Amino acid sequence: MRGVLFSNIIIITLLAMMTLSSLALESLGRRRCAVKVAYDGTNFAGWQFQPNRRTVQGTLEKALTRRFDGNRISTLGASRTDAGVHAKGQVMQADMPLEDPLGEGPLLRRQLNRMLPPDVRILDLTPAPDPEPWQADKGLPWHVIVNSIGKRYVYKLSASPEPMDPSRRLYRARVADYALDFQKLSDALELFVGEHDFRSFSNNAKSDKDGKVKSDDERSTVRTVHAIDFLDEGRGDATITLELDGALYKMVRNIVGTSLAIAGVKHRRQRRNGKLLTLDDIPDLLQGTLVRNDNPAMSAPAHGLTLDEVYFKGDTFPTKPPGFFAATTTTTTTATRRRREEDNTAVHTCK
Repeated sequence: MRGVLFSNIIIITLLAMMTLSSLALESLGRRRCAVKVAYDGTNFAGWQFQPNRRTVQGTLEKALTRRFDGNRISTLGASRTDAGVHAKGQVMQADMPLEDPLGEGPLLRRQLNRMLPPDVRILDLTPAPDPEPWQADKGLPWHVIVNSIGKRYVYKLSASPEPMDPSRRLYRARVADYALDFQKLSDALELFVGEHDFRSFSNNAKSDKDGKVKSDDERSTVRTVHAIDFLDEGRGDATITLELDGALYKMVRNIVGTSLAIAGVKHRRQRRNGKLLTLDDIPDLLQGTLVRNDNPAMSAPAHGLTLDEVYFKGDTFPTKPPGFFAATTTTTTTATRRRREEDNTAVHTCK
C-alpha cells in the first residue's frame, strides 16, 4: 500500500510540473478557468485531440481559437473518454486571456456555444478553484486531473428479445437480443466494490519478458470503486452507476463487459481456461497478477457509457457510504438494497 501511495505522489508531482506556473500564466495575461462540458460522443473519436480526426477537445479548442482571434488556448480534460462515450459532466481546464473570468464567464459561454456544433455544449465556465497549499507553495495553479477526487459513470443497457426503440439506440447499448441473468450481473458487479488492482481490466496494461505485469506508463493500476448501484428497470433494461476515484483506460467498460459475460452474454472468445467466465474468476482477475489478455471478456459497447460527474475538493464524494452496493428494481414495490460499510481491510480488497 505504501508503494502505491508513493507512486501516486510521484505521478501527481509530475503532472503538476507539466502545467504552467501561476506566475507564468499571469505574465502571459491568462487566467485558468474550469469549464464544465457535455457532449454526445456518437460522432466523436473520443475526447483527446487527434490529428485529422473529429474529437471533443479539438472541437472546443477550434472554437476557443476562433473566439480569441487566432490565439491558441490550451485545454486539458479530467477524463479522456473513448470514441462513442458521452458526457454530462466532463470538466476541462483552459488558460484564457481574461481579466475577470467570473464576470466574463456567462457571456463567453454563450458566445462559444453559438460557435460549437450541436453535439457539444459548455454548461459552466468559472475561474479555477484555488490550488492546494502544496501547489501554491510551488507556485502551481489548480489542475483538473491532479485536483479531481473522483468520478461517476453511468452505463445503460438493454437485453431483451423484444425490439428496442430506435430513438434510444445511441445512448443505451443493446448487449443481447435475449434475456440475461440480472441476478448474476448484480452479483458480479458487487465483487468490484473496494480497492483492487485492475490490471486485467486496463487495455494498456501488459507484461514484460519475465511475466511481470505493468502498465504502459508504469503507473499504479490500483483503483478504488467506492460504490456501485444496479437498477433493473424492467423489460430487459438496466442502469449501472459507478463511483470511483479514477479509471484506467477502458476500465469501466471492461468491468461492465466482464459482468455481462458472467450474466450470459454469449461470445466465442469469452472463455477462460476453456470454460465460460464465472463469479469465481473475478477475484483471480483482481489479484494484480494478470493482464487484459488474460481476461477474455469483451469490453461493453462505448455508446452505453456516460461520464456523469467529476468531483473536486468541497464536493460530496463518494455520495454513498464506503463499500456501498445496491440492487434495485422498478418492477417490485420492495427494493432489495445491500449496504456494506468496510474499513481499509475490507473483504473486497485484493489480498
